[in-house]
Amino acid sequence: MRQTNDRGSQASRDPSQPPRVVRNGRIQNESGWSGPWRLPGNPGWFVHCVRRLFGKSSVSVKNQSPTGSFPQWAVVSSFAAGGVAPAFPRGLRHSVPVPDSIVSTDLPTATLLLLALAAGGVGMSKSGLAGLGMVHIVIFAAIFGARASTGVLLPLLVLGDVLAVLLVGQAVDWRMVARLLPPAIAGILLGWVLLDWLDERSLRPVVGAIILALSGLQAARLWRPVLFGHFPHSNWFAWLLGGFAGVTTMLANAAGPVVALYLLAVAMPKDALIATAAWLFLVLNVLKLPFSWQLGLITTDTLLLNLLLAPMVLLGLLAGRWVVKRIPQRLFNTLILLFTATAATRLMGLW
Repeated sequence: MRQTNDRGSQASRDPSQPPRVVRNGRIQNESGWSGPWRLPGNPGWFVHCVRRLFGKSSVSVKNQSPTGSFPQWAVVSSFAAGGVAPAFPRGLRHSVPVPDSIVSTDLPTATLLLLALAAGGVGMSKSGLAGLGMVHIVIFAAIFGARASTGVLLPLLVLGDVLAVLLVGQAVDWRMVARLLPPAIAGILLGWVLLDWLDERSLRPVVGAIILALSGLQAARLWRPVLFGHFPHSNWFAWLLGGFAGVTTMLANAAGPVVALYLLAVAMPKDALIATAAWLFLVLNVLKLPFSWQLGLITTDTLLLNLLLAPMVLLGLLAGRWVVKRIPQRLFNTLILLFTATAATRLMGLW
């Protein structure tokens, strides 16, 4: 370690890792972020984000993501967005988060517009357009990184679940919710451990593989539904799919196709299926909130960003109900699945 002065010292590091500085006994990156949770020096972050939608850009991306997988305007860390870095609980493997890229004050206009579209997709996916369920996951992962995106997206999913329950939750089958909830909670606990254990470089291909596999499952369910009509209705099968749903929802917020597969296999009527899935995901996503907060994936700034994007979830839900009546479902799902599979292979680094 090379000492400099009382302001800080340059810590010895792996040349492949982003530079860090030790200041007052805390490791920081070069922008000076360190725990605990705190708002940046500019408290008008939320106002700036609103102005970004209508005003000129004053944001410059200082460096690109180390992976170079996505364009500069799309690679923006959720922590960098407001200049805040959460202090992770002691003992966790990722105790010093290093953002993939650094912005001066707020998110670029193009990124905000893309996030707004993705938030609208959250609402549309809750309206019955199940094919959209993977699109917003891929977009958020491309912008924030596979790991950080789970915490940024989760509150928007909770909002979408609340709206869906209010609209279509009357026909819920509580017996089925009670059957799937215990294995799903066990899967969430396993996913929580894996999310802490896997770093960003390892998690990106894992999330991509999960999304690609579930997209294939969704495609098979749409075009060959007879293949999924003979699954056993035993407890072990409920635990198998329920546990897998819990792991995938914690790692990638992507358990929709798994739950839909099980509910179709038990021949649940359409209205009951939609209502049961809405209630189940509302419970699971609310249960995930403290785990994501404890991992440092939900912060003050990510919640402010959620507040900015929340109206788009409602608009997406209303738009989805309009679209369902006017666009052929099979054609729509085909296009969405093709897009999702292509983006998933990008996350996996296959091209």
